[in-house]
Amino acid sequence: SGQVEVLFKTFSGGVKTNRDEEVYDFQRPQLVERIQAFIENYNSEVDRYKRAGRPADVDHFVKYDRIKWSRDLKLDLQRGNYAKYQESKVRKSLYRPFCKLHLFFDRILNEEVYVFPRIFPKFSNEKENRAIGLTDAGSEKPFMLLMINQIADLHLVGAGSSTQCFPFYIYDEDGSNRRENITDWALAHFRSAYGDESISKWDIFYYVYGLLHHPAYRDRYAGNLKRELPRIPLVGVDIPAPPLQRPDSRVPTEDGRRDGILAVRDSASPAAAFRAFSTAGQQLAALHLNYESLEPYPLQFEWKAGKPVSYRVEDKMKLSKDKESVQVNPSLTLRGIPPEAFEYRLGNRSALDWVIDQYQVKTDKRS
Repeated sequence: SGQVEVLFKTFSGGVKTNRDEEVYDFQRPQLVERIQAFIENYNSEVDRYKRAGRPADVDHFVKYDRIKWSRDLKLDLQRGNYAKYQESKVRKSLYRPFCKLHLFFDRILNEEVYVFPRIFPKFSNEKENRAIGLTDAGSEKPFMLLMINQIADLHLVGAGSSTQCFPFYIYDEDGSNRRENITDWALAHFRSAYGDESISKWDIFYYVYGLLHHPAYRDRYAGNLKRELPRIPLVGVDIPAPPLQRPDSRVPTEDGRRDGILAVRDSASPAAAFRAFSTAGQQLAALHLNYESLEPYPLQFEWKAGKPVSYRVEDKMKLSKDKESVQVNPSLTLRGIPPEAFEYRLGNRSALDWVIDQYQVKTDKRS
């Protein structure tokens, strides 16, 4: 047939900036001010380079006091490429699990954008597209994955490791010409194996997400996940269906349904096993994408007498030794954290550990 036997046609590494402290920020106004100053300084260097006759020794020509230079930025300098500020380039990005930052998304100020200009080219594409971000082969960190609907950082899975992202849709860079990224071969393969012509590409997408989360899959293929990108077996066909517990039916799927999923039993048909994993993956995606809008867990807010009321993290949040409370700042402590919060882990950290690690005050030594 000439078709390549793969699930996804295209995938991409996360955005590599080489200057996170310049192009990322929690606060949009501060980021815009800093980016405009950076562009002014960089464009001045382009002008100075041209006036100097374009010297070959760029490394010794550029000034390092105001700009963090990298290989690609020096190449843009040599090519005479000016940077340009545009409001549309200020985008939301998933920097680390459950940590969103504003990013100046730009081919000059970012070292490598890879395929992301065709995955989330515009803000409007974030409303319909999804991508599975996971640990790249050869990572020094444990395997992990997370559903995303925004631009992802190269080190989404943690410093020292890189992220590969597998989107459902691919676009032209102007946001037009949307096409599905799961192959027609994969659709025909799943339908034939499970004897179900109603299986859709979205069903396959969420099946992959559900399967990659299952402990039995990770244990069985632990060695492979350290060396290569995941291979996706057909549960009930290629491998026996592992047990799948019924999740909390109060958690809605992305389309708003709250009917829970079928539990996978030894007697379940292969098609039922596929559906169970697909629905589980859809429910996990709903949690991972919409966590900010879910009903908050009822923690106890303990305010310290004599301290001004504040929700602001002034240094770094502190988790108690018994892991039942977290001190947000000297005036506020949150108590009643359930032990289940630490059972689900992304790599070597729980979701709360990721949040505590990222939401802290840091000082840029260069400035």
